[in-house]
Amino acid sequence: MTHRPSYGALAATLTLSALAARPAAAQAPPPSAEHCATINKAYASNSYAEWLSFLDRCGATGQTDRRRIFDCGYAMIPPINQLECVRQELWRRPETQGRLLTIERANTSPTCVALVAGYQLTAYAAWMIALDQCKTGRGGLLLKDDVFACGFSNLPPRDQLPCLRTALEDAPVTPGLIARVRAFNAPADAIASSTSWQTSLPTETCRLPTNGSVPDGYFAPLAPPQVFDGASASFNVPAGQHLGLHEGRLRADLRQVARARDPVSCALPMSARTFAAAMATSNPATRNDLLITAQAYADLAVTGRAAFARFRARRPDGDYCAHIEEIAAGPGCPQLPAFSSSADVLTGCETALDRAYAVANYLRTGEAVVPGPGVPRFATDNAFVEADGITTPEYADAEDRKLEARRSLRWIAVSGEDDQPHRPVNVPSSDSPQFDVTVTVDAPLQLWGIELPFLEVPVQVEARYVIAQSRGTQLERKRHPKRFELLDDYAPTPVPAGSEVLLFIHGMDSRAEEAEDLTRSLFMRMRNSKKNLAIITVDLPSSGYTRTLDTREVSPLAALGHFDGYGHFIASGRTPLLDFLEDFVVRFAGELDTAGVSDLADVTAVMGGSLGGNLSLRLGRRPHTPWLNNVVAWSPASVWRSYGESPDPLVNLALVSGVVDAAPIDLNDPFDLSPGRIDRRRIFFGGWDRPMVSLFDWIVVPPQSETWYSDFYACKQSAIVGARLDRQETYDPRFQTWHARLGPEQLLYSHATLDLPTGWPRFMNNDKRMLLACGDKDAVLFNEICVATRITADVMSVTPGRAEYLGDTGHALDNERPHFWAREIDEFLGLR
Repeated sequence: MTHRPSYGALAATLTLSALAARPAAAQAPPPSAEHCATINKAYASNSYAEWLSFLDRCGATGQTDRRRIFDCGYAMIPPINQLECVRQELWRRPETQGRLLTIERANTSPTCVALVAGYQLTAYAAWMIALDQCKTGRGGLLLKDDVFACGFSNLPPRDQLPCLRTALEDAPVTPGLIARVRAFNAPADAIASSTSWQTSLPTETCRLPTNGSVPDGYFAPLAPPQVFDGASASFNVPAGQHLGLHEGRLRADLRQVARARDPVSCALPMSARTFAAAMATSNPATRNDLLITAQAYADLAVTGRAAFARFRARRPDGDYCAHIEEIAAGPGCPQLPAFSSSADVLTGCETALDRAYAVANYLRTGEAVVPGPGVPRFATDNAFVEADGITTPEYADAEDRKLEARRSLRWIAVSGEDDQPHRPVNVPSSDSPQFDVTVTVDAPLQLWGIELPFLEVPVQVEARYVIAQSRGTQLERKRHPKRFELLDDYAPTPVPAGSEVLLFIHGMDSRAEEAEDLTRSLFMRMRNSKKNLAIITVDLPSSGYTRTLDTREVSPLAALGHFDGYGHFIASGRTPLLDFLEDFVVRFAGELDTAGVSDLADVTAVMGGSLGGNLSLRLGRRPHTPWLNNVVAWSPASVWRSYGESPDPLVNLALVSGVVDAAPIDLNDPFDLSPGRIDRRRIFFGGWDRPMVSLFDWIVVPPQSETWYSDFYACKQSAIVGARLDRQETYDPRFQTWHARLGPEQLLYSHATLDLPTGWPRFMNNDKRMLLACGDKDAVLFNEICVATRITADVMSVTPGRAEYLGDTGHALDNERPHFWAREIDEFLGLR
């Protein structure tokens, strides 16, 4: 057996160079608290001399931005020490902040001070002249970063110092001056002059039922009704509803086991003893109930994120079962059931482990369809593009193996509101391999709920992502596991250099599988191409199977604004969650690049609809992202006028309601178990059936879920059923609060809001080439997204690209028209 190296015995005076010089076998220890403490102690042992020397070397370049100096210094420390816990500790240290201040002051030399002051004194006249030289007319520079670089290069060489560059980047006149250059260089192929209506579109078949029934791959309606709380005769009537009193919530004893998050001292002993009790009873009905409960306990040992982490660390086996009688219930666990036979409880333990390992291995490796290296997904024939295509025999066989393995497990117990699942459990999963990554995003530092300006703290987000590739996954199929063996996860292999990489951003509350329809259609178009298309989709924070955040980890609710004395909400103009999500996407792409999974240089475009369209639009004007060249956005949220800017009292009333609903979770009742909060889950899902607006029976806006698809989409009702079951699996109190907060933020944010530095609407600052679209049926009272999208596109005169409006199509146009939309994306980006 291989033992982990121990770091606790290392002397406090261990030098950093010694840590870096450890043997190769010890180069990648887990980032345990003990390891972090050892490294931080080593830095402190020499008063941070080595660390401060790195900062000095970075400061020698003349840089004055503290964060950039810090990042430069951090990159110099030995890679083995580059742990997030070390990064946080170094940033917090007063030695660091003191040295950064010293470097900033030193680099802001009298020469720099005088130089910057001279530009300010003349109202940046020389800067204006330098930028004016970049006005070359159509075909000239359009990207803001390029225009800035052009202008800076036109300054006298003696003035081209880092301190002046930083000052000009922050100068209030710079955005307006750059906007003037971009307007002068407006392209001939601007979106405003390249709009079109797409009518008489061919009917596309959809891959879901057309009768509103539960789609294939959803197993919660197949569960024994007694596992849910308050099951009734109307179970699963209508489809996907009435799965217990609270829409899929497990009964109290199962929730308690899930909440304990302890497979070794709770879930597995509970399962083993319950199996033993089932073997000891002669009553068939009682035996059946006990077997159902025992299996559910075994499932809960591995379906929750925290429980599975402990299960994987311990990997219980036959030796564990040999001592199962001696195990006492852990903290928070129910009283362990009595048993009458040691042989029965031993058999029960082995049965529980068999089930737990079968479920865990399927969730971690069985969900990927792996037909073998290099096997294409679709046959290379001339099948009509509007058809579903012909799957290669090798791929079809692999799909069948996956389906057979999943159906053999039937319903699997999971309680997302007590222990968030780490992979899709009772809902369809992507056929492409899934991976995990930790993404660090900065959020404003808070002290007693008040944000401190200019200070940030890192927030770590454990995220799930999917990589789909048109020319095979490059993964080897896993062998059949031995008994009580947990197979290792698939490790991401580098996306081949030169691939066309698309980053797909899903909609609000959705998950990576949202991309499946469009991915399939895009891959069909690539079937005769020698190029590889990689579509990478990540579950956004608090969505799908990425960690659910407390909104207060990002910012307090008060950051959105305040109520006046008359019940009106006065918006601050800030939208911290949207800012956080935008930063998350950029940091995620950077993490893949750093890890060697996907080169930023290969990113062809970011794309998404609804919230994904909103974020794509925002990214289309984000500075300092040279890797981002194209944006594909459809049905984007926040194209409407900001609700915070509207004088309409009804609009403000909707905003007030949303902000009130966004109140954070109760720290004294984080699982919503108290009488006053236990109904929050049922009320949340009840919103799927209630009209969004209903005033005096003459102003009626249907439930939001009904607005996602047009009535021309044959699979509309089944798609809504599936989306409901998706959220039942991952719902927890933090998700509910995040959802309630993100909605108002998207209403408050507007791409049409005037950007004061430029005097333009925000969307006019978009400088990345863009394909923009909406469906004409995406028109709901108070929320007419397609109308707002058309108004926006008609004046985007400095953004290259085109806009398309699809007839008889709703909000989720990528689901309703995947083949057509794939063709448009392919032609716009030149994927083949």
